[in-house]
Amino acid sequence: ITFSTGFWKQLIQFNLNVVEALIKLNLTLDGSTTLKKYTLKNEPTGLYETKNALLKLENESALAIENILYETPECDEYIKLIDTSFFAQLTLAEKGKNGNSKTTTLQITAPPTALPGAEKDCLIEITYLDPKTNDVAQVDPITVQIET
Repeated sequence: ITFSTGFWKQLIQFNLNVVEALIKLNLTLDGSTTLKKYTLKNEPTGLYETKNALLKLENESALAIENILYETPECDEYIKLIDTSFFAQLTLAEKGKNGNSKTTTLQITAPPTALPGAEKDCLIEITYLDPKTNDVAQVDPITVQIET
């Protein structure tokens, strides 16, 4: 950088290091990042119970993340969003700022057609728009094992 006036000139050198921003979105279901198992059968009554699970999204990035979408392919009867508007317009602020994590409740249930003693594996998939590339990116899905 050169500072100068009509009679004075000073050259100041400095180094500028550019670090690429890391984009990372964490997903947990009741604290688990890979696999979570729920048993819905109440042994004394033999009836299926509904369980509530906390789904947490946390932005570990240096940039805000928006356009976050949620899917449970072929498992809408088993996993339901209680707050159906949670993912509409969802934005997570960059790491360290208020709003960099948000939590919602999912309902884990069994449809009337579920057979006793059966297991159903469901995936919770989260996709988002990468703020660096504007490409669609996906978080590693969580497998939910539901036993009836």
